[in-house]
Amino acid sequence: MVDMDKVVEYSKGLTLLYVEDNDDAREMTTMILEDFFDTIVVAVDGEDGYAKFRENEIDLVITDINMPNLNGLEMSAKIRQTNEEVPIIVLSAHNEDSFFIDSIQIGINGYLLKPIDIDQLTNVIFRTVQKYKYIREAKSNLNLLEIYQEATNKTSLVSKTDTKGVITYVNDLFCHYSGYTKEELVGQNHNIVRHPDNPKAIFEDIWKTISKEKQMWQGIVRNRSKSGKSYYVDSLILPIIDIDGNIIEYISLRHEITDIMNPAKQLSNAIANFKEPLVIYMKLDKFEMMEEFYNNDMMEIILEKANKQLEKRFSEIYEFDKIYPLGNGEYALLIEHSKHFEDEEAFIKQLKEYQLSIQNDKIDLEEMEYDISILISIAYGQEKVLESAKLGMRKLIKINKDFIVAVKRYGVKIAIDDFGVGYSNYERLLDYQPDILKIDGCLIRDIENSSYSLSAVKSIVTFAKEQNIQTIAEFIENEAIFNIVKELGVDFSQGYYFGKPEPLV
Repeated sequence: MVDMDKVVEYSKGLTLLYVEDNDDAREMTTMILEDFFDTIVVAVDGEDGYAKFRENEIDLVITDINMPNLNGLEMSAKIRQTNEEVPIIVLSAHNEDSFFIDSIQIGINGYLLKPIDIDQLTNVIFRTVQKYKYIREAKSNLNLLEIYQEATNKTSLVSKTDTKGVITYVNDLFCHYSGYTKEELVGQNHNIVRHPDNPKAIFEDIWKTISKEKQMWQGIVRNRSKSGKSYYVDSLILPIIDIDGNIIEYISLRHEITDIMNPAKQLSNAIANFKEPLVIYMKLDKFEMMEEFYNNDMMEIILEKANKQLEKRFSEIYEFDKIYPLGNGEYALLIEHSKHFEDEEAFIKQLKEYQLSIQNDKIDLEEMEYDISILISIAYGQEKVLESAKLGMRKLIKINKDFIVAVKRYGVKIAIDDFGVGYSNYERLLDYQPDILKIDGCLIRDIENSSYSLSAVKSIVTFAKEQNIQTIAEFIENEAIFNIVKELGVDFSQGYYFGKPEPLV
């Protein structure tokens, strides 16, 4: 006999429809069924039973056969037309062959004979509701799997291969990033999307893990699209194993992580995979001055647009994957030395020509334009090629500063305009060692009424005299302002006090 507690564990949460036309039998049987079910919907004949089935969420039906209006089998047939899965148990004293044949055709799940035997009732209910529970759980799990599959297809690059590595399935996201259609991929070896510069050891480790050890492999792999562009994926590859322990296929889930990978790390990985790496290292000229002049949002726009412009320009002459933004206005691109460096003199000449031509490029910043100007350092070879390129850039920046000193030897004088605000500050003095400082007009304009402006101009003039630098004050609007700056020791003055701009003729 089935344990009663086990039966109740399955049946208590279900709603039963009990159909019986005999009042005494209905009352007595209902009392018995209340031990098994919390919710019982009672009907007095087949027609009433069918109506109540339509009105309620019914999990199980127990019905008599002989009833007025609509007998139990006729009602069951109508129920089956709307619901093929709900379990139906018939309760009858009949044992004719025709009854059993009809019930089989309708799809009756169980049989109970009158008078009801408790052991028989317990066994039939247990078998019926257990099977029903399993079906519901299976449907729920299947629905959950479909939801998981949909979510996975929207967020992951999914592919399957047979045991030889031949692709049997890819989803839309896989096609999007690889650039291939499903027709182009299915039937091909998975090597079709692997970047040739990946270390061979990676794939040896993958195959050993998923094939010999029958375990899951996870790691970052560099792939190549149909157009030749590289992209990085965080891959999870695992074998699908049958009940006998045999591998029947492999499935892989990948997430594209190119944009979130550290660019410097990407560049280092790429260099390690090149046979003869040549690094072209670039820096936006006067980047530090730009940082002082523009806010963070504007700097992000400038850096992003500069990246795109450099990528567009250099793709005209070199074959490379991408421009790597390295921060502080610095960028790098990586090319194969043997493909582009056959003639060193011609290579350097072409690179300089492009460096000059880039200076004609402008970045549109809505109400203003920014002219792109770059410094370039190159390095090639296997050992510390990136470090060499960076060292070359540092030397180039120092040479750029020393250039100011060399120019002054020829008698050229250097002046800094708008000194005291924005990016014309004391740091620029160290870079350029000017001969003349033109004090910004916003400090002069309010000097009559602002002690702050007066102190600022006084400190600038004092510093300038100590360093033998001449000073010019602009925005001299009246005699009072002129007298103040003259008393402070400013060397030259300009402004409407002396005269306004007029046409030559």
